Amino acid sequence: MNDKEKQIINNLKALRKDYPMIYKYIKSVVIVIIILPILIWGTYFIGDCGFVLINTSLGVGDALTFYGSILAFIGTVLLGALALWQNNKANKTNERLVNLENSRENKILFEMYFSYVEEFSNIFDPIYVIGKPSESRTNLDIYNVIKSSHLKALGIKRRLLFIDKDNSSHKYLEYVMDKYNEILSVVTKTNSDSSEDTFKGIMSFIKNNSENNNKKSLEFMYYISKKLFKEDL
Repeated sequence: MNDKEKQIINNLKALRKDYPMIYKYIKSVVIVIIILPILIWGTYFIGDCGFVLINTSLGVGDALTFYGSILAFIGTVLLGALALWQNNKANKTNERLVNLENSRENKILFEMYFSYVEEFSNIFDPIYVIGKPSESRTNLDIYNVIKSSHLKALGIKRRLLFIDKDNSSHKYLEYVMDKYNEILSVVTKTNSDSSEDTFKGIMSFIKNNSENNNKKSLEFMYYISKKLFKEDL
């Protein structure tokens, strides 16, 4: 017994175990296909012995030829149906693979958008921007902290512009850049020797924009989630 025959036997065993009803139907059809030509031959054999069951001008060869033609027709139809089924199955498999790949890509995109929002949210954290009292950050230090966050967010935005043109033009991304420029201007416009003025300006910026940013960021991530994952949230 070669490998192909073993594979056929294993497939039949699996079919019998997993789909007993289908296996039973196939078994019945095979038995009928085997028995029917024997019955045709037996009928003509009995007729030759003087017990005519069917009075016809067809010979046993004609009857068996007709039966063979029917089997050939049925076989052709079944092969066509099998080919169609395999084609549909292959299409569904390809569709699942494409959806899986898209899902992976969308998860990466979602993480990038989340990182963008998270990075921007840092400028509304006084400890992140101004630092602890013991650090005594100068205006230049504060400017560098904000500018570093700005450049990180800008880098994420540039990548998104290339890989997700449909969503990266959302107005929230421009809002983020505007707010970065606004808080940077707070630092640059104050007297470099007046840390108190800088502190007041930054705290005023945070107070005036923090709640609005929370609302806008949630709306934006909700929008991105629906676009990427087609969720009915």
